Amino acid sequence: MTSKRCPSCNHSFEEYIHSKEGVCENCGQPYKIQKTLSDTRAGRRGGFRLIPVEPYRSLSIPDLLRYIRSQKSVYVTRISIHFEKPRSTVRNYIREMESNGLVSVEMQGKYLRVQLTEQGALLCPAN
Repeated sequence: MTSKRCPSCNHSFEEYIHSKEGVCENCGQPYKIQKTLSDTRAGRRGGFRLIPVEPYRSLSIPDLLRYIRSQKSVYVTRISIHFEKPRSTVRNYIREMESNGLVSVEMQGKYLRVQLTEQGALLCPAN
């Protein structure tokens, strides 16, 4: 066991190293345990830190189409930031939509710019 602080409320408590997640006894917020190369406070190798559990936001093609429509033309990086997803995940969705004729992709320098096609605009849900 070692002393750690909750990433949500900063309450100090003892934590077992072998567990992978837990719930703060003070605020009730869940957290995950992330292994690190060292425990900087203790000055030893093989430490860990507590990180808050983020709610999972799924990515769907209708949501992507709506966002691209609202922006007219948008870079993959901007989509990634908006949906809080890795660029690789967004690029996989974009490739799928491109193969179905819903979007067109244009390389501008080293960035991918995405636009809706006519077919994508027709299938894009309103709102």
